Amino acid sequence: MDVIETLGKKKIRVKNTLIVLLALLACMGAYGVTIKDYLFLYLGLIHLGFSIEYLYGFYRAHETAKFSGPEMILSKKGKEARVACASVARLREERNNFISIVTEDGKKLYVHGEFDRKMPHDARGRTVNELRDLIKKHGKKSVEIDYRY
Repeated sequence: MDVIETLGKKKIRVKNTLIVLLALLACMGAYGVTIKDYLFLYLGLIHLGFSIEYLYGFYRAHETAKFSGPEMILSKKGKEARVACASVARLREERNNFISIVTEDGKKLYVHGEFDRKMPHDARGRTVNELRDLIKKHGKKSVEIDYRY
């Protein structure tokens, strides 16, 4: 059984920092409203939009990908999604270091990923390449990849 732990400490730190900043900006926005200075309120709303997008992706994505036989098991906090490796059609790198796994029937599943602008497309450190190699090994099928950078 092959296992990829996709949730790293860096992503947990970013999530915790966003939550602390949200609380700080909420206090600053409330103070700004009381003194009729709306700059911090506007900054807080902008930050809230980016934070909600990131946190939605964070909680939607699976933390572990396990490969057993011709099946891939994606899990997060007790919930599992099972996908046949042969039914995976495409892997796509998304914003905020998430990877979408698109199956042939159009279903989208998400996992945490690791990639940046400096990494070449064939780098071993890219999570999408590790997933592709394991899908090819277990599902005997080549998968298309859409790289973000």
